[in-house]
Amino acid sequence: MRKIFLAILAVASTFAVSAQYTAPQIIANGGYHKATENGAKNTISALKAAQKLKVYGSECDVNLTKDGEVLVVQSGWHPNRQAKPKADVQRSTMEKILTIPHANGEPISTLEEYLKRAAKKPATKLILDLQNQATPQRESELVEN
Repeated sequence: MRKIFLAILAVASTFAVSAQYTAPQIIANGGYHKATENGAKNTISALKAAQKLKVYGSECDVNLTKDGEVLVVQSGWHPNRQAKPKADVQRSTMEKILTIPHANGEPISTLEEYLKRAAKKPATKLILDLQNQATPQRESELVEN
């Protein structure tokens, strides 16, 4: 009788543990930028590709320009390393940054453009990675914007 009780207890606890288990969720880093041969991270096309895959989330890097505009662009430098002249995002105006496209030709996006696209397919969450800023005041400004 005791063996039967222990067996039932083991089966019941297995079901309890498995009921609490949730599968890991996939988040596309920089969107699904490898969807095409010339894809680029942090682009609207990479976000669209992640949404098409129906992944849980699409991460994008958010940075603040010198004039206080919030752009979706990784690190402090413009992602198009071949661009001339080189552009330090945090020390450049939005107007200057937007004149330099990604290496695949796609324009840099504002956070507003990203949010509008994300709203079209809300099943894929938009994960914002706020990039380090030069000062605590700039960090606060980025968060508030």
